[in-house]
Amino acid sequence: MGKAPSERALAIARGLIRTQRSSDVNAVEGYLRLPSGEDEFYWISFDGSHLLRGHWREFAEELQPGFTDAMARVGCAR
Repeated sequence: MGKAPSERALAIARGLIRTQRSSDVNAVEGYLRLPSGEDEFYWISFDGSHLLRGHWREFAEELQPGFTDAMARVGCAR
């Protein structure tokens, strides 16, 4: 059985979708990958501790913790 994304990671993904920053979610090698436009992706670590943006995860830049926390809050709101 493989590792599953944490609730925080899923909340960040829902936040990105609810704020219309992204649309689809795919699991790729321990990260959730969501399109961010401009031929780039958001990369969310399965534990929800890192939110990156870039075409390739290895070269993506980490977004500010405040933005990540805000997306998690939006993703938890009902």
